[in-house]
Amino acid sequence: MGKILDFLFKSSQAHTAHDFSSISASEAYNAGLMGVAARQAARGDAHAAEKLGLIFLMSDEFHSADFWLDRASRMGLPSALRRRAELHLMFCSRPVEPNFMARGMPSLDIALSLADQAIRSGVEKSLTLKARILQARSDPAALSDNAEFLAACFTAAVEEKDDWARMIMMIGSMAGNVICLQGKDKQAAVMGWLEHGERGQLTSTYAAKLFMGKFLQGDYMELLRFSASEGNSDGLYLLGKHQIIIEKNCDEGETMVRRAIRKGNVEAMAFLADYKASHSDMASQMEADILYRDASERGHLGARAIMAIRGLQDQARGMSKDRCLEILKDCFLKNVPAARLFAQRHKLFLRA
Repeated sequence: MGKILDFLFKSSQAHTAHDFSSISASEAYNAGLMGVAARQAARGDAHAAEKLGLIFLMSDEFHSADFWLDRASRMGLPSALRRRAELHLMFCSRPVEPNFMARGMPSLDIALSLADQAIRSGVEKSLTLKARILQARSDPAALSDNAEFLAACFTAAVEEKDDWARMIMMIGSMAGNVICLQGKDKQAAVMGWLEHGERGQLTSTYAAKLFMGKFLQGDYMELLRFSASEGNSDGLYLLGKHQIIIEKNCDEGETMVRRAIRKGNVEAMAFLADYKASHSDMASQMEADILYRDASERGHLGARAIMAIRGLQDQARGMSKDRCLEILKDCFLKNVPAARLFAQRHKLFLRA
């Protein structure tokens, strides 16, 4: 009986017109409305086509998502332009299987063209999206000198007050870029971008780092508390570190650092490893070994060097002497402070 009722319900749904502009893609998917959306999209419903594209996007189906979002934009829905640009930007960094029935593959050029169309159509957040696409198209080492990228970030920061774009302006201000400084000194420029719009976790965290490092004058505690309350991993790590080292509130600080680690913050992982290594009990030492190893595997060179040093000092940790020396040599040549200090102290001539 239940199956019959379910069939009758779905049959009635298939012949009922739905307003796809008023529901999210996930709501449409959970309600089993993909068939209805396809039928309405085929009859010219742009919102139904856009929701289909977003459902396929959630399923990592690039070609199907691209097809339906393109169709929605051709039906005159401006928001689909930005959605499709986001799709191409997202999948340019992922492996995508070619599809002989599809028109093409992810392209940053297509993404940029779509973002420009979305800007001309007045779609919100398109200026920031264009800046992110230009960032993806650029050499990371040359971003601070990329006038087109910085100009796009400037426009997004001014017009959309985007948190990320304002952070880029703050970074550029510290680098002395004229586009970012706008005739001000570094202190005034950074504070101007920080206060241009609603408080954001990225701008707050970056400003807090500048204040903590004494690069600029300002109170970092309020900024860190806000950033941590918003769940920013750097904010959680830095506030937790402050609680442990300065406030001696170790339990609360450790909780914050662990939250940052769960969000993937490698610096927090390396710090907690150092903190646990400073304890003499066996459980802390074992956790330190695990944290150093995990941070090393994620590319933290300082943790990698200390892992090798600890392995040399205690062969029971399971690393051979030759392997430890090999790691130390690599870190030494990369100018990792811990490796260089250990080599000098023990007269290890590790230069190749």
